[in-house]
Amino acid sequence: VLEGLALAYQKQEMYRSADDQLNEALATLKKPWIPDRMRIGQVLELKKDMYLKHPEVGNAKEVAQQISALNPWWQWFWTGFTIVF
Repeated sequence: VLEGLALAYQKQEMYRSADDQLNEALATLKKPWIPDRMRIGQVLELKKDMYLKHPEVGNAKEVAQQISALNPWWQWFWTGFTIVF
């Protein structure tokens, strides 16, 4: 819901409000014991795209680093290990 609201704010050229909504969506997604990394990545991609189009709102490079930090190699290793055994 918050991502849709952020997209609506972007269409209305209210980029600070869109950024606030995306930050709130990220905070909500990070609360569970096992966060949904796929959804977090999607929200970060929306945020990065907005920052690339409107650099005055935020830094796209920082968001790209957050996206790349979501899936370290050891997670893939343990996922494969769990599936095999």
